[in-house]
Amino acid sequence: MATSLFESAGGVGSSRIARAAKLTVGEFDLPNSLIGEGTKNLLGMGVLSRFRVTFDFPNNKMYLAKGKRFAEPETWDLSGLHLLRKGGKTIVHSVDKGSAADIAGIKTGNRIAEFDGRAADSVDMFDLRKRLTVPGPLGIAVANELATTRVNIVLKRLTPRKSRGYSPFASYALLLNHRARFSCTR
Repeated sequence: MATSLFESAGGVGSSRIARAAKLTVGEFDLPNSLIGEGTKNLLGMGVLSRFRVTFDFPNNKMYLAKGKRFAEPETWDLSGLHLLRKGGKTIVHSVDKGSAADIAGIKTGNRIAEFDGRAADSVDMFDLRKRLTVPGPLGIAVANELATTRVNIVLKRLTPRKSRGYSPFASYALLLNHRARFSCTR
C-alpha cells in the first residue's frame, strides 16, 4: 500500500492506493487492479479506459463492453513524483513520502534537468509520465539552486498481498442503479 497525491476537478488531495487481486465491475473481472481509499466509490479512467462505455443519462445507466485495452494492466506512477512544467522547466511539485523518489532524495521544488538520458524539458509530459509507470531503474539529473545531482531510482509495481487482519481495502461493494455490481477483493 502506498500514499499518493492526486489532482482532480475538485482540487488536490491524497489517497492510499493498493493493488487488489481482483476488481469486479458488473460481469467483468479485472485482475491486479489499482484501488484508492476514499470517502466515495468511483470508477476512474484507469478502469473505464479498458471498456467501450455508453452512458444512458435519462435512465441513469452505464453500459460496458470490453475495449481494446481490456487486458492491459492498469498503470500508475511508480516514482512518487508529481511534476509540473513551468516556464519550459520540469519542476517537482511534490514527492510522496516513502516513494522511490523520496528514497533517492528528490525534493519539492527541485528541477528535473535530465530524464532517462535526455534533457527533461524536451520530453513531452505525457511521455515522461508514461515512463514513470514502467518498472525498473531510471536515471534522473536533479537540480536545485546549488548543484545538479544524478540519482537512480528503482520503480516497482504494487503487488497484491495476503491480508493481515482488517484492511479498508479488504472488500468494497457499490450498487450502481440497483443492478450493476462493483466489488473489490484482495
